[in-house]
Amino acid sequence: MTQPVPPVEPFALPSHGARPATLRRRVAGMRARRCAALLDGLPEAVLEIDPHGSVAGCNRAAEQLLGIPAGRAAGRTLEDLLGCGLPDEETASTRGWAPRDDGGRIPVELAAGPPVAGHRLVVLRDLRARLEAEERLREAHELAELARRGRTEFIANMSHELRTPLNAILGFAEIIRDQLVGPIGNPLYSEYARDVHDSGSHLLQVINDILDLAKVEAGQMTLREDLVMPAAAVGTCLRLLRQRADQAGVALVDLTAGAAPVGLLADERKLKQMLFNVIGNALKFTPEGGRVSVAIEVTPEAELAIIVRDTGIGIAAEDLERVMVPFGQAAAGLDRPYEGTGLGLPLTRGLVELHGGRLRLDSTPGEGTTVRLVFPAARLRPAPTAASAAASRAAG
Repeated sequence: MTQPVPPVEPFALPSHGARPATLRRRVAGMRARRCAALLDGLPEAVLEIDPHGSVAGCNRAAEQLLGIPAGRAAGRTLEDLLGCGLPDEETASTRGWAPRDDGGRIPVELAAGPPVAGHRLVVLRDLRARLEAEERLREAHELAELARRGRTEFIANMSHELRTPLNAILGFAEIIRDQLVGPIGNPLYSEYARDVHDSGSHLLQVINDILDLAKVEAGQMTLREDLVMPAAAVGTCLRLLRQRADQAGVALVDLTAGAAPVGLLADERKLKQMLFNVIGNALKFTPEGGRVSVAIEVTPEAELAIIVRDTGIGIAAEDLERVMVPFGQAAAGLDRPYEGTGLGLPLTRGLVELHGGRLRLDSTPGEGTTVRLVFPAARLRPAPTAASAAASRAAG
């Protein structure tokens, strides 16, 4: 608690009979007492250092911090008292240790003001609370990093353990489905084999997404960059998703025909993975009779944006953050009307950020959702001409 400032006699003009020297001494004394009272009222510990580098005085907060009265501190150097010297003008502050009578030490930070008539004021700050907070933060960071590494290793190991038998299941189901070793007596067996293959393929895709997301979060995902034509990548994805759109009664529209002919330095497989995730989500959440469109544009900042718009159910504002979290979905609970793991958007954001870009999500419930995959201008390249493409094929 801050000590109350004791009353100090006001500056009063002495009688006309006082000598000039006496007058100056009295004024100087009153000023010294006033300054001492003001310093004693400060909550910070303050030391006065004389031109020889020794302590000339200190306030009450300094006495409490150092655990010694001003008389025992006077005449001692900072090196002797705190184990450090005065901070110079470049460092502005330094650290030392204040010894206590009980044998303990208190970490302190010293900040010095400019010299006045050879004297300097040094402010001491107790660092115990700050250092304890930094230590707790460091420990929390280490625990979080340990948990993250453990989770990544667990997912990687489990993904490997699951993928191996799944590949065997898919292989045998494919043999039965296609009747590669002879005809099946009952055609129902072929349908069952197709169901097994489809379910196994879906489960394998989920495992691959989990593993990819774990790699992205662990910083272990690498890019195989090449010059990619974004419009061609969009066209490939739309062709593969066309049947799903037709079955759902959703119009799938390619608006990339008028896009600027630019290339993109990117990992083509991961770019298509992003497009499959975003367009697939749009198809899943757009009811029959709706529309999903894909466009490409170069922004005024010379960035490349791939824009997927749908007329689906939309996402409420309070759910926008949730759908960007792994396994998070706008509709929670086991009775949600749409299936899915909630990995598509978080994985897509991780992949586009791996390219130095960003994912922007805008949505209005009942009207639809717009997802923008924005790639930085540094990744744009001129589209290859027919002559350069032919030369490249000849060289290859």
